[in-house]
Amino acid sequence: MLERVATIPRNKIGKLLISLIALNVFDAFMTLTWTQYGIAEEVNPAMLYLLNLNPALFVATKISLVFLGAALLWRMRQFKITEYTCYLLNAVYAAIALIHFNIFVRSLSLL
Repeated sequence: MLERVATIPRNKIGKLLISLIALNVFDAFMTLTWTQYGIAEEVNPAMLYLLNLNPALFVATKISLVFLGAALLWRMRQFKITEYTCYLLNAVYAAIALIHFNIFVRSLSLL
């Protein structure tokens, strides 16, 4: 059974979800930039299909899916596992942001 914890401040979960959405938007646009310049490739086959079909559809789908996930997490904010999930997802997207930064630094050396 999921543990309900009333002590998790709503603004804490809200800040984590806003951070998650911001990191996702950053990832979407950086992925779009790198793929358009041929510097990197999208590794998710479903998202690659959308990217090849229509870049705007790729961005809209990527952002929408994470936004829907964030809405679900917000709805379940009273559970302790939600806080842990938010931290984990933020860590994953922060790691992806570091990968984008690495690609940026490497691309500078090509100039």
